Amino acid sequence: MDAGHLGVMFAESAIAHAARPATRLLVGEDQWAVRSYAALAADVRRLASALTASGVRAGDKVAYLASNSLELLSAHFAVPLIGGVLVAVFLLWLVVGMAITGSEGSTNGLPRPITSR
Repeated sequence: MDAGHLGVMFAESAIAHAARPATRLLVGEDQWAVRSYAALAADVRRLASALTASGVRAGDKVAYLASNSLELLSAHFAVPLIGGVLVAVFLLWLVVGMAITGSEGSTNGLPRPITSR
């Protein structure tokens, strides 16, 4: 991977700023869950390893159905790290797509579930 690759840039940032906060998630009225770059990098490596072990290879599209979450953030770094292409699928998109087309797929630019490589 070249120096401009997202996976390389994230790995370098995780090393340079390991103890610094990478994310803050509101978990209560005034309570925040803070994750460091080191913790986020560990999550990214774990997900990348799991995807590779499950057969995902460079060039594969990986559909990820999730809310806007820490898990989805990890996927945004893990999938490109192994050379895949992340297709983030949000439930609302699927509902809107079905309403527009009358099916699970879309002809209007909305995501369609990926069933094969």
